Amino acid sequence: MSAESIKEKFEIRMTNVPSFCKKLPHTDPRHKTLIVSKFIKEGAFSSTGPTLTASCSVKQQADSKILDVELLGPLDKEFSTQNGFVCMSMFYLTNAVSLRHNGTLSSLLDSSSNFSSHIREGNYQPITCGYNNAVQESINPAKATQIIVDICMGISPNAL
Repeated sequence: MSAESIKEKFEIRMTNVPSFCKKLPHTDPRHKTLIVSKFIKEGAFSSTGPTLTASCSVKQQADSKILDVELLGPLDKEFSTQNGFVCMSMFYLTNAVSLRHNGTLSSLLDSSSNFSSHIREGNYQPITCGYNNAVQESINPAKATQIIVDICMGISPNAL
């Protein structure tokens, strides 16, 4: 079971943001976090906030799903493009709708479905892909302990 709350006009601002895009199997969500963690450690950086993940597309391949993902996370200092990471001086998502998932990793899919329904029923016009902002990651992902994730999507401010 999870607790959910929806916010309108949600914003995320980050500076010195490494952006990493890659097609990854949808088998282990920790794999994405490990890619960013390794980059931070090898570059002697410090993270200044949670990691954002964006799933740009999903393709079925044989018996598994392949996600086209972007990983973003704010750092304490600037860096040059390296090891597949592109440096963005700023990432700013504004006028977004957000749903806060407070539950287990296994119940995140239900929250994502509820978020999609809210976007449809509210007649919002999405202008970005969906982002998952890991506010609090599971201490022990194997046991699916509590996580807090903001699921967000930028929407058009226009009423057409």
